Amino acid sequence: MPRIKLEKRGQQKRKIKPVILIITEGSKTEPMYFDNFRTRQTNIDVRIVGNKSDGAKTDYDHLLDKAVAYKKEEQISIEYGDSTWIVADGDIDFKTQGNDYRSVQAELNKYIPNYEKSKDIYSQLSPYTGKATEHAKRIEKSHINNGYSLPFGLDVSPYTDVYKLIEKFPNIYPTT
Repeated sequence: MPRIKLEKRGQQKRKIKPVILIITEGSKTEPMYFDNFRTRQTNIDVRIVGNKSDGAKTDYDHLLDKAVAYKKEEQISIEYGDSTWIVADGDIDFKTQGNDYRSVQAELNKYIPNYEKSKDIYSQLSPYTGKATEHAKRIEKSHINNGYSLPFGLDVSPYTDVYKLIEKFPNIYPTT
């Protein structure tokens, strides 16, 4: 049974928008990025829950507990067309990869001038969403062809499946 919003006396009831709840590991960058998905053109209620402080727990179990609590509190249910997503990275240490943050930032500056981690660069990245999605799908297929099975563990790198979340937004990633 779909959620409905009760209107004033004499008015019809209408279906409430489906909710996409996004729990993020980060407190600034990820919420800032996904905040751009909130538009009037989307018939989706986007709710973003980031970690409130730099010292907040970011392990997967904590993020899962947070998602379960918010899902219950906000009455988010698949039967209403809602979905819940956890966005977290594998915390690959730049130093073990032969890089430090400054060298990674310098590399990013080649493609995104004046890149800063806390700066909203969505407008610069959004034209490449389709290309990035197709690239992520090719990488996923390659890992599967090499004998890995879903869900991949942290030993499969590089990998992202955030494209599956982005595809839920028809104004961001048109399916036609």
